[in-house]
Amino acid sequence: MELEIQQYEKAKAVREEQLDRLTQICQEQAFEIRQLRAHLAQQDLDLVAEREAAMQINHMWGTQNSSFQEVDGLAPGVSKHHRPAKVREPQGAAGNPSETASSGLLQAIKYSET
Repeated sequence: MELEIQQYEKAKAVREEQLDRLTQICQEQAFEIRQLRAHLAQQDLDLVAEREAAMQINHMWGTQNSSFQEVDGLAPGVSKHHRPAKVREPQGAAGNPSETASSGLLQAIKYSET
């Protein structure tokens, strides 16, 4: 009888250790899950911000493009004296504030992900 009690106590101690270890593993995994959820939530916020910036850039481009006009040459009968001094054209990536802002935003997002 004494041997059975010792075996029972030993088995109980082993089960308690296993339960403690499993509890610790579950707590660690729960912590990792919370971290992953927070990371995903931050990525969602970043994507929303990037989408909003892209929509604003798209709107700005639409506004800018509507103010440009394509000029192939002078209309017949217009003298060189009356022609505009400078024809405005869309600027390249380096000179366009919209593209500069969007590339800066994308760089900031990529930097924050590292």
